[in-house]
Amino acid sequence: MFRRVSFLLASALVLSVTLSPRPAVLRADDKDEQRLRQEVKRLQGDLNELRQKLAAKERQLQVAQAHVRDAEQDARVATQKLKAVTDDLRDDIRRLQAELKERNTKLAEALANTDKLARKLQDVQDDPIQNPPAGKVSGSVKRIEDRTGQVVISVGGEAGLRKGHTLEVYRDKPKPTYLGVVQVVEVRPKEAVVKVRFRPKGAPALQAGDTVADQVQWD
Repeated sequence: MFRRVSFLLASALVLSVTLSPRPAVLRADDKDEQRLRQEVKRLQGDLNELRQKLAAKERQLQVAQAHVRDAEQDARVATQKLKAVTDDLRDDIRRLQAELKERNTKLAEALANTDKLARKLQDVQDDPIQNPPAGKVSGSVKRIEDRTGQVVISVGGEAGLRKGHTLEVYRDKPKPTYLGVVQVVEVRPKEAVVKVRFRPKGAPALQAGDTVADQVQWD
């Protein structure tokens, strides 16, 4: 389009130069002059039409440029929104990761507690049926036979013990320690032979001086 406008402008310039006053000997006849003027007029009309089209195209270009600017602005807004959403998602991910870590820690603690409860339950299951004497009985471990490993205590039949009775064993010093349960297997008047029926895990072995009684009584 721009080439055509340039061509029309050049043609109009040539015609205007051609139609400028000249000596009589150089002027064309009247018909040629009229024809040339009509051609100039037509070319000027075409030129005006092209100028109008060019102006319309320029307006369209301006509208298109405005649309482009609007689109760029929308793109910037969308980018900002996307960044905000991405930041929110990252924050949510970090929060969920922290929560998951905390829950894993609590789960590990719960499993550990469950294991402890299972061990305690096993201890309870291993605990013999309690069969204490009817009356109050309290004595101590007299000795532990080296050859047989039998435990001899300082109370017997005169204190009301019978075969099958169970007694609690504990130690007061250096700190209160529960040692388990023994069961009478042989009764003598002033002493009895017992065997260990239950000892808590980690509890030390019985030794002379440990207390035996129908129930634990800490000093």
